[in-house]
Amino acid sequence: MNTLRAQVKPIARPVLLLAALLTLPPLATPAAATTYRCVAGGKVAYGDSPCVADAPVSQSTVPAAPEPSAQERALALRRAQAEKRELAELEKRRRAEEQTAFQRQLYADAAQARLAQQKMLECQRHRAMAAHARARQNTVSHAPGVRAVLITPPAKEAPCA
Repeated sequence: MNTLRAQVKPIARPVLLLAALLTLPPLATPAAATTYRCVAGGKVAYGDSPCVADAPVSQSTVPAAPEPSAQERALALRRAQAEKRELAELEKRRRAEEQTAFQRQLYADAAQARLAQQKMLECQRHRAMAAHARARQNTVSHAPGVRAVLITPPAKEAPCA
């Protein structure tokens, strides 16, 4: 059962993550982000605040991502809804497969228990037959007034542990 779960989860997680990300409203972003590049002692450092006074400064402005249009937002929403439906279908299929695997495991366990019980009963039967044969051999060979001795080969022990 765990192997089935391990096969399904890696597929469902990215789909779920993508669906969650697409359903989030666009986050407010600043118009532009300023990044400062400072060189001090031969080392380059990047930051969002100006450099120390004695270090040379290199300033660059990164343009902000454009706002998505209404058409792009509608398309993203439709995609998210389709992925949500697909995720629900995958979850339904995963649950059905897990249930099937669980039922198979129950049947296998029951069959194994039946075989173990049959083996135990077979061993008890063989032991009882061997004990009966030993008792019969002792009774016949020690009977008073009997000239002929009945010798029976010892019964084979059951191949039981």
